[in-house]
Amino acid sequence: MELLEAFSIPISGLDDGVHHYHFEVDGDFFEKFENSPISSGDLNVEMELDKRSDMLVLWFDISGTIDESCDRCLASIDLPVTGRHRLIGKHGSGEEEADVFYFDPGLNKLNVAKFVYDFCCLSVPLSKTYDCRSEAEIPCDEKVLEEQREKDHVKNNPVWDQLKDVKFDN
Repeated sequence: MELLEAFSIPISGLDDGVHHYHFEVDGDFFEKFENSPISSGDLNVEMELDKRSDMLVLWFDISGTIDESCDRCLASIDLPVTGRHRLIGKHGSGEEEADVFYFDPGLNKLNVAKFVYDFCCLSVPLSKTYDCRSEAEIPCDEKVLEEQREKDHVKNNPVWDQLKDVKFDN
């Protein structure tokens, strides 16, 4: 748990106002969380903490790459990941909400590791593809892509030919 201690922010004694923090997240970080959808990567997290007398406003800016399999060709790629997320911390207790958490007003340290993890996972795009043509060495497996193109361009598909003749009475 030493790794996650680096994500503890001292709250007591911190002046009101905006404070900036930087975290580097890699595979060791994601291993600390059970069943993580991200196994490895290099992400930078810029956190802006706006401490107010009655609440905390946290902004997380995430950028970097994660190791994934391409959805098109299954090759291993460095998938670009970006995201900006806001979280509000309120004193006291209450019903948890998607972007609000509650904390004890006497809290000395706030560990943001779980928030960083959640927002990194939320920043991963649904489609694990990107425009890799601009890279010097294209990571995509051209053989698999060519096979996909051939399957997509089959001219005589008997199933579709039969469906063309279906008449609908509406």
